[in-house]
Amino acid sequence: MRVTFDWADTVKRLRDINRVPSALANAELLNGARERWSGRVIPRTSMHDLLFTRPGDEYPFARTVRVASESEAFRFELRAGFPSVLVTADRATREKAPVVLDAFLLQLVGDPDEASS
Repeated sequence: MRVTFDWADTVKRLRDINRVPSALANAELLNGARERWSGRVIPRTSMHDLLFTRPGDEYPFARTVRVASESEAFRFELRAGFPSVLVTADRATREKAPVVLDAFLLQLVGDPDEASS
């Protein structure tokens, strides 16, 4: 059975958890990224964090971007391999989080072989 991830449904599900501030923050960040990243990355979510993978990538994932909502900011991690190794991390305020998310997702979908050419 193949699981599909719909961005709009995921945002709605997170917004429905309206008593959990991190779910609402994740919903807003995810909703803002939908137009730019839908079809390019897969959003796998929980109330407290977002996990992005590449389309077609199966567990164990080759690379992931994890975003965790903190009180007034987001924490970002790019991981590679299995067991996963931290490649880079950052923290951003809610206002700057969309730009930081774009940078991390670009690293996720980018071809590492192109970078070394």
